[in-house]
Amino acid sequence: MAVIYDDLSLITDIKVTFPPQNFSSTAAGTAVLVTGVGSNMLNALLNVGAVSSFTSLVVKMQASPTTTDGDLVDCDNATFTTVTAAQTSQMISFQIPPALSSSANPNIYVRAYATLVGTSCYMAVNVLGCKRMPNPSLSYQAAPPTIN
Repeated sequence: MAVIYDDLSLITDIKVTFPPQNFSSTAAGTAVLVTGVGSNMLNALLNVGAVSSFTSLVVKMQASPTTTDGDLVDCDNATFTTVTAAQTSQMISFQIPPALSSSANPNIYVRAYATLVGTSCYMAVNVLGCKRMPNPSLSYQAAPPTIN
């Protein structure tokens, strides 16, 4: 029987910024709300399938306090290695940047931005993070088992 400590479906928050699609131009993915994540550390998973007259694909992650394009900032160290071939998968880890000032709203949305050189490719980008867990004093009876 699976418990929360070894079942990723119970602890992973998954959002889709680019659903699987035939991608044919430079574009932005959907901004996804990541307030369900327990920290500012996220992972992004890029999958590229078949390509047509393809030269390269560059995908970077961006964050924002709103879904407005003008509010977006690039996340540090959150650019996938340039894709130059079909059937490629990559995962990166990145942090959501802090608010621009102490009075500014925090960055709670994340999206992928993809730059395509060539005709088209099939691709998808998912954002993953550890779900925000409830306060341990409210619901847990015992600590997790010790892992040796």
